[in-house]
Amino acid sequence: MFHLLQRAGFRITELLLSAVVKGCGRLGNIEEGKQVHCMVFKHGFDKDMILMTSLLDMYSKCTHIKDARRVYDEMPERDIVVNNSMIFGLCLSHLTLAAMTLFNNMFERDVGSWNSLISGLAQNSEGRTALCLFKKMRVEGAEVDVMTMSSVLSVCADLAALVNGKQVHGLVIEYGFELYLPVGNAIIDMYAKCGCMKDVCQFFKNMPIKNVVSWTSLIVGYGKNGLGLEALEAFEEMERKGVVPNKITFLGTLYACSHAGLVQEGWRNFNTMVHKYSITPMMEHYTCMVDLLARAGRLTDAYDFVERMPIKPEAKLLTALFSSCCSHMNVDLAKTVGQRLLELEPKEAGAYMLLSNFYGIIGDLNGVANVRKLMSKRGIRKTKACTWIEIDRKVHSFESGDRLKGGRLLQEIQADFIISIMDHALVEITGESSAHSPIPFDLFVSKKHPGLTHGDLGFADASGNVIFKINRRSSKSSPNHNRRLLLDSTGNPLLSIYRYHNGLWKGFKGNDDEKQQCIFRVQRTVNKLTRTELEVFLVGENGEEDSVSKLKVKGFPFQKSCTIYRDNAIVAQTSLMYKLRQLFAKRSKFRVTIFPGSDDHVLVAALIVIFLD
Repeated sequence: MFHLLQRAGFRITELLLSAVVKGCGRLGNIEEGKQVHCMVFKHGFDKDMILMTSLLDMYSKCTHIKDARRVYDEMPERDIVVNNSMIFGLCLSHLTLAAMTLFNNMFERDVGSWNSLISGLAQNSEGRTALCLFKKMRVEGAEVDVMTMSSVLSVCADLAALVNGKQVHGLVIEYGFELYLPVGNAIIDMYAKCGCMKDVCQFFKNMPIKNVVSWTSLIVGYGKNGLGLEALEAFEEMERKGVVPNKITFLGTLYACSHAGLVQEGWRNFNTMVHKYSITPMMEHYTCMVDLLARAGRLTDAYDFVERMPIKPEAKLLTALFSSCCSHMNVDLAKTVGQRLLELEPKEAGAYMLLSNFYGIIGDLNGVANVRKLMSKRGIRKTKACTWIEIDRKVHSFESGDRLKGGRLLQEIQADFIISIMDHALVEITGESSAHSPIPFDLFVSKKHPGLTHGDLGFADASGNVIFKINRRSSKSSPNHNRRLLLDSTGNPLLSIYRYHNGLWKGFKGNDDEKQQCIFRVQRTVNKLTRTELEVFLVGENGEEDSVSKLKVKGFPFQKSCTIYRDNAIVAQTSLMYKLRQLFAKRSKFRVTIFPGSDDHVLVAALIVIFLD
């Protein structure tokens, strides 16, 4: 349109150029923006503050911060609006320190100044600094508005800082901002990310006006908290209310289906998005679909889906597929996907670490060495992991490898203590021991637990309390030298396990001998140097054995790594208790993670003993 006006001979004015510059900024069209910048000088409009501020804003939105800085430095006067635009641009270019310096040097600030820096810090994952700035804003008595509250609530959501979030919610009520949709939607998001779905539902129910963002926030909240069916019910109610979903809404439903294992519902939502609402899937939608199929164990279908995609897969998608291949022990497909991941992100340390960890799990030391050599050759270094926690209204962050003054790793000092406290809290909350936990819990297997005699193997909880013992002291000269006895913590026999020829084991209740009734039979179906698979046949009280194996064990004996399946669901997994840099250390201790739905923990322990036999 601007070029048509030029050809038609319309007079070029400051107002016209300002409108064109704003359009270039919104579209990210930096080349057209630079041409308009030249016209500004050509027509002598470089003293117009409004036009120069628009140019500064355009360069900032296009992340050409050097050009933005040059415009800023050449301006004869710099008012609050100009400084706010510069702060915004610096934050967009991840120069938050420079933005804070400019903010602190401003003689006069308005609410836009505070908002620009708070939102900029939040977008750069500096939420703790943003919260401190908001507190300073309150202390100085600065005015707050809807944007301020929305930004601070988003910070609390990202940090899962519930106490701070509730305080901000109180301020929202105090200032009368609760009825503003952006603030209301931010409150829903904050409570959902803090896991408070009851508060989300109550607030959502009382909202007088709801838009597509409100419904989407509710659906995403359900999905992130593992409530897949509730997310789908909310989506259906949204459609009944006549609210048209957008691409983010469908991203929320697909995420919910993925984490709840709702494969058919996920497919139906994906097809609804494409065919009913004519929404072109983004990479995130494809990633959710691959994750949905892979989590359900349909790895081949997931890989075929990737191959049929009309766009090239990104690293996040391949990472989701690779992780599921590892969980389901699909070695060949994991290697294929892992190599594609390295080709896609040759400079990212995460891809190398995933592949290196996988080779370590399956016992392929050459694979580990090759990946590490490739990292060294390309100058790739692993970045530290970081997490945070809110305690007494303060947010504390922790990095992997944090050390105390004495030099000892912080994790080494406090990890067992923290796990022990969590175990005690679980008992207080549920009234049950960790052996009947509604959430996954860990047992630690070692020959070195207190109270074990030579030759015994122990399964202990995080506090070191022995739950099960394995007696391995039988002499080979004895006729029962192939027997393993599974005992409880007091030494009472729970199971007798006998090993026969050709990879066959049988289990008998208590201290029974082979003349008594068998309660399960285990047959080894794969016996390779680095891989073992077992099938488990249960025997009923009537003495009849299952015709089809309901339980399977797959894993890698070298790494003491195995997964126990019931149909397609994972019952339990084992993993070694060492880091890759200790790969050649003695493997005397490993972890068993038992997942919800597994009632017979004695059988799980017995199957792990058989796998290691």
